[in-house]
Amino acid sequence: MAVKQGFLPTMTAALALGAFSLAPGLAAAQSTMPDGSAQYSYKRPSPTTITTFSSLVDLCNTPPGSGAYDENHGVCVGYFSGFVDLYLAETPISSRVICLPNPPITRQQARDTFMSWQATHPEYAAQPASVGVYHFLASAYPCSAAPAPTVAPPAPLAQPR
Repeated sequence: MAVKQGFLPTMTAALALGAFSLAPGLAAAQSTMPDGSAQYSYKRPSPTTITTFSSLVDLCNTPPGSGAYDENHGVCVGYFSGFVDLYLAETPISSRVICLPNPPITRQQARDTFMSWQATHPEYAAQPASVGVYHFLASAYPCSAAPAPTVAPPAPLAQPR
């Protein structure tokens, strides 16, 4: 499946910034303190920090009734909501490969579909979460008609005489 060029890097950066703004102080840039002392680096400082598709799956797979369910479920739903909102805002209708069902499905239906799909696609585990989410949504909720090409095919090269 082709990924819209430029969409996933934009998505990854936007979601990373959004995740860090929701949890200030959980992650720090790779830099040195003004006095030159300690150096910070990006790490997974909290169980709710999303670094890979696998870390998102872990959050979304938290069983109801566990102590972390409410927080993890909220982060999972929030990640998907942010992804879909940015996808819809940044992708022209004619270029979309993800078309959500209408009428909308429930969160539980979406979660069940996601958990089934991810179990059969381990190849995305170490990828950025946005890559796995993109491929899941495009696979589970494809548009009925393929988007029209946005660029005409190149003209044939002239043969030397």
